[in-house]
Amino acid sequence: YELQREDNRPSEKPRDVRASNTPTTMSMVFTAIGDYATNGSYRGGSGLYDLRSSATPIRTEEDFAFAKRHFTPWPKNPGEKETLNAEGLEPADKGRYVSLRIIDKGGNFIQVDVVQQPPVQPSHAQHGRRHYAR
Repeated sequence: YELQREDNRPSEKPRDVRASNTPTTMSMVFTAIGDYATNGSYRGGSGLYDLRSSATPIRTEEDFAFAKRHFTPWPKNPGEKETLNAEGLEPADKGRYVSLRIIDKGGNFIQVDVVQQPPVQPSHAQHGRRHYAR
């Protein structure tokens, strides 16, 4: 894989990102995007994906560097459905943070973040009745 240094324009973010999860996996589904050369002309698919997860927010370069890295396949052709999975996650009792960097052939990147909020815990009223927050 060779970077093309004349490119200083990152790709656009995918507009249709959807997330779903199981107790130990979070999936991101979106339409693969393309890369653009310096002059703005279209030149094919993105270069690489870098998918990370954490139990704490991923806000800084340091947060991203220390987040768990997940395997990702090579990007598909623009317009094709893409599914990436962050597997082996801890249970989401405190929330999950997943961050995807889409890196183009010039080394530029965009970042797409997904947050799974922790489940709402039931509150207990008098006499042992349970009331759930909405």
